[in-house]
Amino acid sequence: MLLGRDGADGVILQCAGPASQSAALVARTARAAPPGARIAATLAGVTALGARPADLPEQAEAVLAAGATDLRLYHAGLASPGDHDAMRAMVTAFG
Repeated sequence: MLLGRDGADGVILQCAGPASQSAALVARTARAAPPGARIAATLAGVTALGARPADLPEQAEAVLAAGATDLRLYHAGLASPGDHDAMRAMVTAFG
């Protein structure tokens, strides 16, 4: 067993798709995970890598509602000033 007794205490998911697709991935994982497992949803936040930072609040809301316990942003170190603004707004809203 990957999660649970003597296994990992959580999983990190790459949620690069639209909010509905990301939420579905988190929901499937949450249903399969044992109680108390951490589920970190990694949201894309860099325009140059194909992300849509303006969609971050919608994605964050969707994955949290689907069972994510943590949010991560990929990759803040590569983000433009505009991307950082969008990330900051999402963190402020859901922080």
